[in-house]
Amino acid sequence: MSTMKKRIPMFLLALAMMVAMALPTFAAAYRPNAQFDYLLNINGSTGSAYQGRALNLMKTKTMGTDQDFKIGTRSGYPGYYMLVSANVNYAVNRSTNGGRAIIWPIATGYNDSRLYDNDESVIRLYTSRELLTAREPVGDWSTVYFGGSGISVWVRAH
Repeated sequence: MSTMKKRIPMFLLALAMMVAMALPTFAAAYRPNAQFDYLLNINGSTGSAYQGRALNLMKTKTMGTDQDFKIGTRSGYPGYYMLVSANVNYAVNRSTNGGRAIIWPIATGYNDSRLYDNDESVIRLYTSRELLTAREPVGDWSTVYFGGSGISVWVRAH
């Protein structure tokens, strides 16, 4: 009987640890606040190379690979990043030409991709403090960039 009493708490502890470890890795799409039919999207053909692809808004209610991001850390790099879930070696970055939000490898752009913190509703760059912003008026293929004016509050949509 005492062996069974020891196994139940150990099982519950193991289950709790599995759930806690799984929570930060849930996939998520992001949409601008109050824009229910538009998701943050990696522009270009699904499956094409990520480097340099611009971000925009796409009118869709279904999350696909190019709308799937997670905010988290990366081993070997300081801070938080908005990572491409399909390949966490890539993160949202700021183009030096006009501030457009693009996808870039963390290995060569971690300082420009690093976020101020792990906030999922106000996505702010660490170095420039610029916010990820959807240009208004919002429509299919609207531009997403860092800085300037527009909608800068994001909602995590599962």
